[in-house]
Amino acid sequence: MNKYALVIGSQTQGLRGAENDARGMRELLRDHAFDVDLRLGDTATRDGILEGYDQLIAKLLPGDAAVVYYSGHGALVVNQDPTDRLRIMQSILPTDIDRGNASDFRGISTWELSIKLAQLTARTQNVTVIFDSCHSAQMNRDGAVRQAVPRALPHPIHAGFRVHLAALEAKYGQVELDPVGNPNAVRLVACAQTESAFEYANKDGRWTGVFTEALIAILREVGDAPIGWAAIGDAIRERVLRTFVTQRPEVEGPSERRLFSLAIDERTGTVPITASSDRLRIQTGRILGTRDGDVYGVMPLGARSYEETRAIARLRVTEAASLVSTVVLEAWKNGHTALPNDAIAIPIEQSAPARTVMLVAPPAERARIEQAIAAARTLRIAHPNDPRDPRDPNVETTALATLRLVDQQLTIEDPGGPIFPPTRYPDELAETVKNVANLGVAQSIRELVGEHNLSAARLEITWGVVEQGKPREMPNSGASLGLGDRIYVKVKNTGSEPRYIHIFNVGVRGKVTLLTQNIAPAGFCLDHTNPELVLGERDGRLVGLALGWPKGLSQHSFPRIDEIFVFVTMQRVSLRNLETQEYAVRGERGAARGSKLQELLAQMQDGLTRDVGDPEPLEGFLVKQLSYTLHPRQAAMADTLAFQIDENPGLKAAGRSAGAWISGGDEVLRKGSDPTPGLLPEALAIRLGELVVERNHAMFSADIRIDALVCTRSANQAETYVTHTMRFHGIGDEERLPLEHARIFHGPVRDFVDICLWVSRDTTRDRSLADLFKQQATSPEFQDAATGLLSTADFAARPWITAVGASAVLARIAYDLILGVTNTTIGLYRTSFLASENFGVGRHPREGLYRAQDFSFSLLVDAVKGAAT
Repeated sequence: MNKYALVIGSQTQGLRGAENDARGMRELLRDHAFDVDLRLGDTATRDGILEGYDQLIAKLLPGDAAVVYYSGHGALVVNQDPTDRLRIMQSILPTDIDRGNASDFRGISTWELSIKLAQLTARTQNVTVIFDSCHSAQMNRDGAVRQAVPRALPHPIHAGFRVHLAALEAKYGQVELDPVGNPNAVRLVACAQTESAFEYANKDGRWTGVFTEALIAILREVGDAPIGWAAIGDAIRERVLRTFVTQRPEVEGPSERRLFSLAIDERTGTVPITASSDRLRIQTGRILGTRDGDVYGVMPLGARSYEETRAIARLRVTEAASLVSTVVLEAWKNGHTALPNDAIAIPIEQSAPARTVMLVAPPAERARIEQAIAAARTLRIAHPNDPRDPRDPNVETTALATLRLVDQQLTIEDPGGPIFPPTRYPDELAETVKNVANLGVAQSIRELVGEHNLSAARLEITWGVVEQGKPREMPNSGASLGLGDRIYVKVKNTGSEPRYIHIFNVGVRGKVTLLTQNIAPAGFCLDHTNPELVLGERDGRLVGLALGWPKGLSQHSFPRIDEIFVFVTMQRVSLRNLETQEYAVRGERGAARGSKLQELLAQMQDGLTRDVGDPEPLEGFLVKQLSYTLHPRQAAMADTLAFQIDENPGLKAAGRSAGAWISGGDEVLRKGSDPTPGLLPEALAIRLGELVVERNHAMFSADIRIDALVCTRSANQAETYVTHTMRFHGIGDEERLPLEHARIFHGPVRDFVDICLWVSRDTTRDRSLADLFKQQATSPEFQDAATGLLSTADFAARPWITAVGASAVLARIAYDLILGVTNTTIGLYRTSFLASENFGVGRHPREGLYRAQDFSFSLLVDAVKGAAT
């Protein structure tokens, strides 16, 4: 069998780790005897990548092993032609992406990648595809403190799909527009489609993708061991989730295969025992889920499960390495006094994972606090050799939290600062440690996400916000909400077997709450008579669930991730023991033994070992994660506004900046994230370059108004947002409006600038957007949003992601006000530019015009000096 690999590092658009990752993968694959074709720089262009793919396909023979690896940006591509049915496609970005245009798309789309993969698996089925890229540009605090960069463009690419499709069909024939996963290829992806994959400077100061870093480290650890991709994927996921809670790597396709092989990993839980000098070892380790403290029963060769009456001995793991663990003999069983040469070990008790806690306390008090942490069973103090942040050696990069004692007060801190009010020491030490342990429960839930002997094929799980009593679906992750939004969760069973639904919320500081407790404590049954559950429905009306912000957590800090987890079980079972309570200490687990799933969830709470040796398998269940960024703004801000041209989908563009999530007082971190002073424009002039009404059918009127809203940060309230309304009367088809380069903004900008344009019919000649805003100036929502855009001394210590939320609220208010006086309005255009993008100075689009429904237009952004006149 020959082994060939195509390894691509496309280091474009500000990425710094893609080529490092590609070189690291080349060395790893060479160690696995692969012949590697490395494509970087000028060889990682569109033509270069496709040439490498074709060369790989041509040299393969049946049974050969093939790997395709890509590190670089992922992107969403939006169709420039509004008459096409297809609106969005996904793409990877070669190094020559900037040389293309709307009619010469230089990316490689999902369609083309699927075609190439089909050609590849037609030659050999032993194919592994690895992509370290993403399609979301959302940043979070965890990413910000590590100066991480999402591997996605902040703005969609605009292209004409007809030209691209025609080129593909001319080259390949019929193109499948809804490609499904190739069943013959193992696919490792850095994150879900709506999530971010990050690159960052690791502990050695080397820029790398966190996914690729984990992949290389784990594959180095396992070497040539006969292990399956499913186990590798679990180990990668655990490592990545410790560092970036919003990035969840996945393994798709035939994950039961062993590494770079068609052989199936048939692990049954039984493992060999080896003895050397005074040590006993079993052939399993951390990567396969083995932990210090796990207990194994020794059984005769051929046993498939643990049986007390046939057991030979009992072993306990003292040191779990990657694939081999050291064990000690705890007891002989059934009169045995020696281990047969062919004995095997079977797990019978599994210890809870011990989550890391950083402790900052005076030396005189450390022993007492360490004892309280050890008593929690699920926690441990960070060791000196645990991985550290290269910018701050006092920060352990995978710690749950930092527990700090100052002036007889305990605080629990995450990368963003305190997340609970201070507590009294030593009186409330036990309760405080319990709150830290609750964070570990939340992390354990995240690690459960996926299918566990229960397929999601016949389940539809969606969520969204309620708008005027109507549901508006949101993506599985990445949406931004305010405290005025209301949400719903919908689960539908399309199969014939009953399923039981349990819906939990993991709040912004880790509290776990069973939302379905009042309607179905043991799970809401979905079957053929009642196939659907809508949480948020009351008396036949969709009202939604209100969102809240925890007491004691500052509403002037950055937004945080709020999560919904849907557990689906095959049997009716209570999962209430998964709930956590703040400042409450629960008793020991009751003596009554519940189901295996209940035992698993209880272990997250109390840290006791659980039985796993019973021949009865773990009953089937699955866990689906839904998450969103919750802003502490007292307003609705869900991104439900529809724009014909949307270069800031999901309100994510500005939020991808590390500087947005870092408080102004954190000068160490702000250095390197802010652009170099003096190189940025002092102010901007933003104009509509031209606007053509192709047909006035959209407005059903010849009288048109255009409203603009531009938001930025400023120390002057009057300069934080600007509105502009233009009116045109008697407009005919294909008429170019007399704009004379109409200026919609002229003034200073800071950190970011958000732009929204709406076009409406103007039959009433009603008030301008500025007049409408004046009427709202005294409302709490308007005042809160307007204040959130300030950058005065009082607000300097706040992360400016709060201003991004304020801008979104003002856009919602503007849309509602315009709609109130025009009855019909179209979101024409939305974008966001960062300081790191030179605030978008230039022409948009670079060539031609944007086409939105029946309008064509362009935008001009010029650097100017001085404030508005």
